[in-house]
Amino acid sequence: MNSGFTVEAEERQTLTKWIAGLGLGRTTKTEVGVVSAQQGWGRSLPLSFKYDGLDSEQWLRKWGIKHTQSDGKDYATHQFTCRDQDTGLQCTVELQEYANSPACLWNVAFQNTGKTATPILEQVKALDLAWPCSGNKTLYRARGAFNYPPVKKMTGEEFRDDFMRVQDNLAIPIAMGGVGGRPSVDWMPYFNFQGEEGGLMFGIGWTGQWHAEISSGSESVRFQAGMETIRTVLEPGETIRQPAILMIRWQGTDAIRGHNLLRHFILENLAPRCEGKTIQAPACNLSWGGMVAASHLARIKNLDAEQIPFDYYWIDAGWYGKAGPNASEFTPAWGSQAGDWSVNRDTFPNGFKEISDAAHAGGKAFLLWVEPERAIYGRPITLEHPEWFLGAKTPGNNLLLNLGNPEARQWCTELIAGLIAEQGLDCYRQDFNIDPLPFWQGNDTPERIGISEIRYVEGLYTFLGELRRRFPKLLIDNCASGGRRLDFEMMRHSIPLWASDMQCFPDYVTERNQQQVHGLSYWLPHFAFGTQDHGGDSYHFRSTLAAGIVVHLFAYEDCPIKANYPYPWLRERLAEYHRAKVYFTGDFYPLFDQTNSMKDWAAYQFHRPDMNAGMVLAFRKQGSPIEKARFPLHGLDTAALFEVEDADSKAVMTVSGRELLENGLPIEIASRRCSRLFFLREVS
Repeated sequence: MNSGFTVEAEERQTLTKWIAGLGLGRTTKTEVGVVSAQQGWGRSLPLSFKYDGLDSEQWLRKWGIKHTQSDGKDYATHQFTCRDQDTGLQCTVELQEYANSPACLWNVAFQNTGKTATPILEQVKALDLAWPCSGNKTLYRARGAFNYPPVKKMTGEEFRDDFMRVQDNLAIPIAMGGVGGRPSVDWMPYFNFQGEEGGLMFGIGWTGQWHAEISSGSESVRFQAGMETIRTVLEPGETIRQPAILMIRWQGTDAIRGHNLLRHFILENLAPRCEGKTIQAPACNLSWGGMVAASHLARIKNLDAEQIPFDYYWIDAGWYGKAGPNASEFTPAWGSQAGDWSVNRDTFPNGFKEISDAAHAGGKAFLLWVEPERAIYGRPITLEHPEWFLGAKTPGNNLLLNLGNPEARQWCTELIAGLIAEQGLDCYRQDFNIDPLPFWQGNDTPERIGISEIRYVEGLYTFLGELRRRFPKLLIDNCASGGRRLDFEMMRHSIPLWASDMQCFPDYVTERNQQQVHGLSYWLPHFAFGTQDHGGDSYHFRSTLAAGIVVHLFAYEDCPIKANYPYPWLRERLAEYHRAKVYFTGDFYPLFDQTNSMKDWAAYQFHRPDMNAGMVLAFRKQGSPIEKARFPLHGLDTAALFEVEDADSKAVMTVSGRELLENGLPIEIASRRCSRLFFLREVS
């Protein structure tokens, strides 16, 4: 899949010039350069740290930096190394310069090449960059999934700020980071800086506790990011990695340019692929795992009979644990059984194979929820291998499976691989309803602070990578309490099909869905949200539209199959989704202010330049007195003609690209709480 996004020459030239400076300015593609202390170079790499009390600038100056370069099809790889000949510590920065984007991505690693433990390495910033810039400076960032408050009862409104974009003028330094060891709680691990001549987009690839600071001087802006806390020695032969850093150079006066370059980069270079093609987020029918097998089979049969075009049949939590007569579909409590991933044979006497077979027979794939990183002490595996788990071993306590332990990780890999192979899974849904940071911190020693987190994050990537290696067609859904692991390293392995837990609450406000789709689209090209069951409500359904969608159709035993459900309406809405889904991975253009999510209108455009086609979604809110609006569109060829089709009336008008860009698309919504969907296609 190619969004067709065009890279401007000036963006490429600026980035190449900067990388050449990192390459210490004097090497060619065939040369190997060494900058020694005698040449008088200061810190030339975009990172910083302290080692044995010495600042990295002094350390790099003392030992010199070796640079090598190799060219590949998709990117050139620059490797910068510096080795301390006294203690054996080696720092390596591997930077990839991409051919299809003005982007570079680098990874920082430290290795002890000596025979004894190193002195203390600390305060590591995988990103420490001062960028020349005078004049106005603006930072765009976004709220992440909200940090659960210590209350017993929540409502959908608690999620009101999720994925809201925030604009700062950098009058004071900005600090942000993950919470509890999950990277997109409170703040998203991305930010977009705009100066007077374009800007820089950054992403932090670390599924752990990251921290970033951005500060402005009169002639520059400084960006710093890395692990929140690291202070450790390295044992002989030991290597550790640090957060990956993505930087994209964009040109112009509109910050959306940087956002679209990020979306394009993730889609083209990071997103999981199957047979060379980017995996498309699916349309799913969600069902509760506590329902008995017969109820699931009846629902699949009903979907087939009504010809409902879902891609996946989804079984969520509640299917596992101690067998025994269930008082209801919600007992035993799904959270209390975590760690016992044996199929509850009272609920599913024949396992899942008959269900996945039925789904496959109807042309649907099968998705299953698992949460392997969390376990309740007292479950069999926690008693058999307590050494695999972090946390207090007292009955009923949450424990964390230590993916940094190779044996624990291997057990987890075989567990999930077995479910995939034996039960016919096409999508493995990985949830993670626990804050890992206290467990990591509790496992560290005073001279090894941060090591447990590093090994865990490395182990997580190894685990997910191995599943994709064994099952190349497997889709992995990344949940983590809804949208709490959205860093770009997780995007290499997975798609978030449940990007907010707001949709768990039937009382959530529909307009918040529009706000979340709008906000998350600045940063990610594909994700999905849930609809709950609002049969016949097109305004609500369209408010959830994204690259994927999750519908709660008869999701529980106490929501029985209804013969009078508006099935034609659902078929029509899903047909719209299947037509629209390819555009959600294109360029994103907000047409209305996201902060006005509860009044007036919401509107956004998605456009695929490679297809010369796209779509516009517009919503008139319940409280809006405005019936008509005109929205200038973006990204269209001014010389071309476009067919604009109203998905509701089926009316088609032909309009020039220039007219749509300069004067806008006129939209009338006569009734409150209604929506309009338009498809655009170039015809000349």
